[in-house]
Amino acid sequence: MPGRADLLIAGILIALCTYVVLAHWGVGPLGAEADPPPVLALGERLEVGFRLRGIGDAPTWHDVAELFGARATVLMSWSIKCPCVAKVEERLRAVYAATGGPGSGVAWVAYNGEPGEDHRATRAQMARQRAFYHMLMDPRQQLARRLGVTQATQVAILDGAGRLVYRGAIDDDYEGGDARFVREALEDLLAGRAPRRAETPWAYGCGFDDPASCLEYAAPAPAGGRPGS
Repeated sequence: MPGRADLLIAGILIALCTYVVLAHWGVGPLGAEADPPPVLALGERLEVGFRLRGIGDAPTWHDVAELFGARATVLMSWSIKCPCVAKVEERLRAVYAATGGPGSGVAWVAYNGEPGEDHRATRAQMARQRAFYHMLMDPRQQLARRLGVTQATQVAILDGAGRLVYRGAIDDDYEGGDARFVREALEDLLAGRAPRRAETPWAYGCGFDDPASCLEYAAPAPAGGRPGS
């Protein structure tokens, strides 16, 4: 019947439009989980259960576990708006080189948890920073919340089995740091030891949807250092 055919066509068009919007913003294929599981505890294995969009123009979807390194995985929270992200790029690149670079068994994966930033803008910013890591889009902060991350530049490090062994700051000095917390954790893991520092209670970096909020850390650290440093 003509009326029913029109309704069927309209329904198909609505479904297609919905898929295109989801694909553009990196929300995930239809049927993707709306909310992530509880926050990952230290020592727990990261099993995600949803897929995140890559940054190519043709949508590709990844479970983070597909990108795990054989020996360790560094997961970095990322945002275009946060000035800390560009500021620490060279520090992290130095750690990447010092711990073996390509072929070392250490995977470096960033995820953009800023809701208003799309894959094209992310890719352009990565080119300006000469980024060395794989990137996923996480606009609903599914991965961020699973990892217990609330702001850009926070890092979570997994061992070769995908278990969380470090979560927190890159280092404790916004102006002159050397990503030593990340470096030490990776050095310990690659030597077969548990990281000497498992978590920090703070990290410099902008809260999601709160650009430049990290600049308070540009001030010198208080006497005695910051908590957990």
